[in-house]
Amino acid sequence: MSSYDPPGLRSDEEIWLQHPRPVVLRPAEVLERERVPTVVREYRPSVFWPIVLFVATCLTTYRAQGAAYAAALLTILAFHEMGHFVQARRWGVRSSYPLFIPMPLSPIGTMGAVILMRSNIPNRRALFDIGITGPLAGLVPALIVCIVGISGSTVVDTSQLAGGRYLELGEPLIFKFLVWLVKGPVPEGKELLLNGVAMAGWVGIFITAINLVPVSQLDGGHVLYALLGRRSYLIVRVLFLFAVVAVVVTGSWLWLLPLVIVLFIGLYHPPTMDDGKDIGGFRRALGWITLGFVVLGFTPDPLQVRFPDPGKFRDEYIDVVKSSVDPEVESRPGLAASSLGAILGGVHGFVEPDGMLPQPGFAPVDEVEDGEEVVERMGDDRSGEAAGERVGHAVGRTEEERKSSVGQGHRVCRRE
Repeated sequence: MSSYDPPGLRSDEEIWLQHPRPVVLRPAEVLERERVPTVVREYRPSVFWPIVLFVATCLTTYRAQGAAYAAALLTILAFHEMGHFVQARRWGVRSSYPLFIPMPLSPIGTMGAVILMRSNIPNRRALFDIGITGPLAGLVPALIVCIVGISGSTVVDTSQLAGGRYLELGEPLIFKFLVWLVKGPVPEGKELLLNGVAMAGWVGIFITAINLVPVSQLDGGHVLYALLGRRSYLIVRVLFLFAVVAVVVTGSWLWLLPLVIVLFIGLYHPPTMDDGKDIGGFRRALGWITLGFVVLGFTPDPLQVRFPDPGKFRDEYIDVVKSSVDPEVESRPGLAASSLGAILGGVHGFVEPDGMLPQPGFAPVDEVEDGEEVVERMGDDRSGEAAGERVGHAVGRTEEERKSSVGQGHRVCRRE
């Protein structure tokens, strides 16, 4: 190594001024006397918002699927987030308490939970431990909840599900295996009707798989960056472009919002304070195996709402009316309007045949006088099929016949 001296006079004074002066080492007792006292405040995460959000999530999950579902799902999410929280404390990383995310207008009642990092991650080994412990800690109770819930669920005929609205869940490979393990093969024409506990297990598996997608600051993004460092950016770009193309080609616009959220958070994982520290062989093997769970727990079509078959209820309506109407009044305009209303009303209502009890979620329309027109508005419908209005008439000509006809299934029912 060589240095460059500027031209000119080379007196001792110039040489002294041009070169750095030596550092004077002061005695330790002098430094101790001159030291300015500093106050280091201990970081204490807030407890107010975690409690408020937890209570709100309890209410939204309870309202979505009931008490058993809410208790099971919140247990899974709590294990997941406490795994992150404990490892963050172990590595000296400041973090918030788990923040649950309520989602009132959703059939599952929540978007999961998060913890917020308040300081930098020291190295890739710490990042790995913090990122992977959450999914592993949450997956164990999720599998247990699935097994318990599936064992208490019932196998029913597919025809039994045609009489009301229900949720159809996608089937991840791991969930299919658990169903086969507990219930055996489901016969053709049969469906497994899940109880609240089983659905909580399904949601736990699905949320774990989503979190392990190796992009951004999801748990999978933490694990992938801990494994590869900055070399993970190429994999992240490829995965994100593949997801965008898949959404456009398949028309699964449900996934458009998560992709936008990932872009908003940041596609690439930020570096740690020391990326050069190796994570070791055991962590590397565990990381790749855990990322493989995405294939087992993910389903591209998770939730579908199925409605009653309008043709089935239309036929039942016409059959019941024809079986109980006097031929003298069969040609009345009101009767035609009533049958037309059943056809146009579609999934909005059904007729309760003789001997059939009202189905859950439906309420009968109030009784009407003889020949009085009934108009039931079901909300704004701009489809052009007039499905938002249904017209019917009471068909009994005398008081006794009117009461008899009401008892024979002439009550039009609606969703509550």
